Amino acid sequence: MTSSHWISVPEALGLFTVVLVGYGVAKAIYNVFFHPLRMFPGPKLHAATSMRQALSVVIGKPHENVLELHKKHGEVVRLGPNELSFSHEGAWKDICGHMKHGQAENGKDQRFASEVQDASLISASRERHGPLRRTLAHAFSAKAMAEQMPLINQYIDLLMQKLHEHGEYGRKPLNMVHWFDWTTFDIVGDLAFGEPFGCLDRGKAHPWVSLLSNAQKFIPLLQSLQDLPFFKALKPLYMVLYPPLLSAGKTLATSQEFADATVNKRIDLGVARPDFVEHMLKKRADYVSFTKFVLCY
Repeated sequence: MTSSHWISVPEALGLFTVVLVGYGVAKAIYNVFFHPLRMFPGPKLHAATSMRQALSVVIGKPHENVLELHKKHGEVVRLGPNELSFSHEGAWKDICGHMKHGQAENGKDQRFASEVQDASLISASRERHGPLRRTLAHAFSAKAMAEQMPLINQYIDLLMQKLHEHGEYGRKPLNMVHWFDWTTFDIVGDLAFGEPFGCLDRGKAHPWVSLLSNAQKFIPLLQSLQDLPFFKALKPLYMVLYPPLLSAGKTLATSQEFADATVNKRIDLGVARPDFVEHMLKKRADYVSFTKFVLCY
């Protein structure tokens, strides 16, 4: 007779740890010595793993890290296993410019844009991106912007009025970052949703604006975590280990629902206004992409 032996939880965790570490070491060796980008200049640590660059993103200083690397290694630097940074002005046109007819474009980084969704202007496929962009372009034409200027000027005047009031005519310091943010959201709210968020009137952020701003802080962290081994499979575990990420995901979902409801409310007004929605309605556009565009903005 044979007896079966079930592996214990500690043994399973130990085995899992060994596999995870072994995979990480093997992957790092491949990235440094065998990867197609192995010949590009840059620190070996950056070549081995994306975690060094991810750390700079988490602490809010990726721009400083990239600048220092370019100063040391030149116009082309390997920031991560699959990532290069170019500082030459010609790279922008080659990488992000319009491609010739029949020439495939550079694929989008799946950490920042998923073409599977295909609903947002930012992540849309090439076939869908063109029509969406042409539809939105009417709202940002010279004629449309001229029509929007009186409305925008109202909020600029309101900003100046509130700065005088809250700043006690220059005697009290103010956080101008907040005031410029509130002005921007009030203007975009009026142009996108048909009504402002009331940030300037109240002298504080609208609850939805605060939720969205707080959630945005965790997006770079979530994007960086995607470089971890088996991230997709272990995503629920990462969320449990760091609850703010789970909260941020729920907040973004709630924000999308709020944007959808508010755009629907604007459409139901049935009143012609010099705003973004008016131009999209004239083109019978799909406003689902528009609400995602506003959230990304």
